[in-house]
Amino acid sequence: MYDVIIIGAGVSGAAAARELSRYKGRICVLEKEEDVCCGTSKANSAIVHAGFDAAHGSLMAKMNLEGNLMMPQLAKDLDFAFKMNGSLVVCMSEEDLPKLRALYENGVKNGVKELEIVDAKRLHELEPNVSKHAVAALWDAILKTVRVTGDGNAEARWREHIALLTARKEKLNALRFKSLHYTNSLGTDLTIELPDDHLWAAGNSVMKNGVEFVANMPTEEIFTAPLKTGINGVVYAALPLVNDGNIIDKFYFVIREGKIVEAHAEKGEEFLKAAISVDEGASYFGEVALVPYDSPISNQKILYYNTLFDENASCHLAFGEAYPECIEGGESMTREEVQAHGLNYSLTHVDFMVGTADLSIVGTTHDGREIPVFVNGNFAI
Repeated sequence: MYDVIIIGAGVSGAAAARELSRYKGRICVLEKEEDVCCGTSKANSAIVHAGFDAAHGSLMAKMNLEGNLMMPQLAKDLDFAFKMNGSLVVCMSEEDLPKLRALYENGVKNGVKELEIVDAKRLHELEPNVSKHAVAALWDAILKTVRVTGDGNAEARWREHIALLTARKEKLNALRFKSLHYTNSLGTDLTIELPDDHLWAAGNSVMKNGVEFVANMPTEEIFTAPLKTGINGVVYAALPLVNDGNIIDKFYFVIREGKIVEAHAEKGEEFLKAAISVDEGASYFGEVALVPYDSPISNQKILYYNTLFDENASCHLAFGEAYPECIEGGESMTREEVQAHGLNYSLTHVDFMVGTADLSIVGTTHDGREIPVFVNGNFAI
């Protein structure tokens, strides 16, 4: 009489028998072949699946993840060859990009660590024998975000783009708004007060020797700092946020006198609440950035799951640290002086996207005039 009978001495059956042998009990393994692993296991590719492609919440996803973590110790105990060389899912066309992104997101949700989407150059460093056309669509998409099309006119396009950002920045600085009011169909209804001496900045900067440069590419934003205690209302995220490798989606904040008093998310709420609890300043805001909905990244309809890319597809806000350059003379002030001017201080700075195709932003000047800044997601000034 046996306590447990295992049918099949493949990898799964043999592993189950080995584990059960640690306990008292009579175990029988039945196998029709003359040796172990002569059936399905013999024909298997020997890949140890990471779990990024298994359905989220499924038993397969759980077993993939736990089994993967067990393999190094099993290899040591049973003296078989095991190499953690990773795996590649190759994207060959632009049509495949959504599938690649979906696999990445699914893997993150399943708890798979160290996932990333690599560009063509990095792919061929990892595997030189992959077709030269592999991931070309993703690489091309990235090039398009920085206005590179292969016609030799990228510099001219960038100079034109920077001139447009500069002109809009100067308009905003001339208007010297007291506050901005955001509304859209997601439910955002948010009023943001600005410091009296606030300054708008754009993606280009000038060094002390007069050399102009663009630190971040892509860049579509014009940004400033809000008054720390001057934000009230509710704001809904327009796109998912990836923070410390965790996906946070369909979330919103309720804000009173600048402080986030409620944070809710359909996915990753625990990560969202942790992010705004890093320190006292993490629950206040440090950046207001304007980005037209009609922009290169937004028009691609690709979510990169990288905030420095995705923030350039949408108007965004940031909770945490404010930039001193966003007030007059701020770069030469002490931290205490910057805070005295109404800017927030924190060890963190996390951007999240709020812009939609129907976003309306109305600016109110110090003399009470109301001026449309954004209409239907794009600049109106």
